[in-house]
Amino acid sequence: MARNKKKRNDRNAPDASAASIDPSAVLRIFKERRTPLNPSQILRALNVKKRAKDELHQVLRGLVDSGRLIRTRSAYGLPERMRMITGRLEVQRSGVGFLIPEDQRRKDVFIGPKDMGDAWHGDRVVAVIVRENKNRNHEGRIVRILERSRQNIPARVGRTMGRGLYMLRPTDPRLDFGIVAERISRDLPVNMGDVVLVTPGEQLDPQLWEGVIQENFGPEDSVAVQENIVKINNDIPTVFPEAALREAEGLPEQPGEADFAGREDFRKIPFVTIDGATARDFDDAVFVERAKGKDGYRLWVAIADVSHYVRPESALDEEALERGNSYYFPQSVEPMFPERLSNGLCSLNPGVPRLTMVARMEVDGRGVVRSSEFFTAVIKSHARLTYGQVQRAVLLKEPEERAKIADSLEMLELAEELARKINARRSERGSLDFDLPEPEILFDGSGETVDIRPKQRHFGHQLIEEFMIAANESVAEYLTERGLPCMYRIHPPADEEKLRNLFKMLSRTAIDEAGKMSMPDEITPRTLQDLLALVEGTDREFVVNRMVLRTMKQAKYSAINEGHFG
Repeated sequence: MARNKKKRNDRNAPDASAASIDPSAVLRIFKERRTPLNPSQILRALNVKKRAKDELHQVLRGLVDSGRLIRTRSAYGLPERMRMITGRLEVQRSGVGFLIPEDQRRKDVFIGPKDMGDAWHGDRVVAVIVRENKNRNHEGRIVRILERSRQNIPARVGRTMGRGLYMLRPTDPRLDFGIVAERISRDLPVNMGDVVLVTPGEQLDPQLWEGVIQENFGPEDSVAVQENIVKINNDIPTVFPEAALREAEGLPEQPGEADFAGREDFRKIPFVTIDGATARDFDDAVFVERAKGKDGYRLWVAIADVSHYVRPESALDEEALERGNSYYFPQSVEPMFPERLSNGLCSLNPGVPRLTMVARMEVDGRGVVRSSEFFTAVIKSHARLTYGQVQRAVLLKEPEERAKIADSLEMLELAEELARKINARRSERGSLDFDLPEPEILFDGSGETVDIRPKQRHFGHQLIEEFMIAANESVAEYLTERGLPCMYRIHPPADEEKLRNLFKMLSRTAIDEAGKMSMPDEITPRTLQDLLALVEGTDREFVVNRMVLRTMKQAKYSAINEGHFG
């Protein structure tokens, strides 16, 4: 009996000689066969014994969970072979959605509200194509959720339901369902109109989920609460990983002599920073002087040298890549780097040495950059100025403000003179400038909103913009001439059909009083610039600016220089 039992155990034991099943080999079988397969067929195709069936099921589960295979009742198949596509669901405010395929060669797939199932905005899903269209997006139906986009959701407390239950509604309008939730603790205060963080649980019916309230952010009308909602709903990171914080804390509070080695010492050049009144970090500084013995200018632009502190593939580098940029809100900012860098070492604060990359440009009397040089350098900002100060002292020539910034006044007036010439040359090239007002939110001492009004934009802002564009163009020319790799900001030509519809509509409205808005033979940036000039200063300016902007394609970054239409 003992011998027979041992033999049965041996038969059930894994085959020690069988090789481990490679998921890539399984996928290769599906690509070769071009048809759904059941587990037995897969084992035969792999030439693996049936004893490896459990291992195969584990591999198949992993491939299904990652969206690389789709499971039907008794078989598996590649999504593309089964008219299925894997991607992210993006829901519009109107309620319709689009699947953004992971395969970037495919077009987005339209998903109607009834075809979303229980998927949420941002979920990673699998959709089956239910209708193919020739001239518009194919239509699909979601058949599987691979990954939820969020585990916790900000929600508004609508009403109490008794027995410690509350009816909530997600603050994100793209999440169109209700949540019946209880508090994680009886000590957590919850009031009507509060915004809370809730963890959804089981689905109770098509439009209702259960959940648990984890945290109370506060009243819905609080600006801080609204900022918190935007950050969570848009997956904006608010906490740095421990590894990134440790690297930042390991950096010195100030650069030392060892950091200056091999750098040009430009600390005596009176650079200034010009930013908004509420700015806390200063990325760039400028200085302008007359070119010696010439009818021209010398323009200096300094940019904080972040690369000195953030090394490739470090924790700070990885987190910066994940964040992509800093996020600015009316009362807060979520920086790309920890405060030790963003407000310290990489902020060109006045009166302290800072490591920078410097562009020095020789500009002729017409505002054309004739030559440029680039340096790794150490500088010291001599003044922290605001756009408002520049406007009052240089543009409006207010005596009181001119006295406050007397040390920088002569340089600023020369900078304005140069910036206007550079701007004129850019306009000659047909550069497009859209004058669309941005909102400015004003707060009282307690942080309550007291007014929202269009942000006043003047040449003080444009002065810095012109110098930054000139520096960027000079760097791009330098790298391109030497065949060095560079990320270019490219902008494809405007959509011709949209432009045709724009001119057709404008020519049939009261806007075209002089009959000057018919479709021209050729659309160039200068053509659109002339159109914007026709309505400048009129009550139609905003509408036309907005309509022209909607004809533009999205600018992006590319390693290939394809030009910049705008």
